[in-house]
Amino acid sequence: MRTISTHGELSSLASTHPDATLRHLLSVQAERLADYDLSEIATLILVEPQDTIADLDNALGRPLASLLPAELVERHHPWLQCTYVISDDGFGFVVFIPANADSAVLALAEDGL
Repeated sequence: MRTISTHGELSSLASTHPDATLRHLLSVQAERLADYDLSEIATLILVEPQDTIADLDNALGRPLASLLPAELVERHHPWLQCTYVISDDGFGFVVFIPANADSAVLALAEDGL
């Protein structure tokens, strides 16, 4: 599990992650969020294949099930991108889940589709 909460972390992964699709998705997020203090508007989370629901719940600081349904769920083969807005000021989580993630994580995230 990788948690991104600064523009430096986001820019670094957008240019170095081995998956081209994810690099593109992270670059889009970097452009979208460039005018904001990232730590005040969003946390991005990259789920890795071995991560469990408990791992994701820990990264979110709350159970994923409590955030359902997602505001937006998009498929970008082989990634699932889920956006959860958790406060009135717009703060949220953008969670990227690979197609080879734990089946329970995928199933719960896909409930938002």
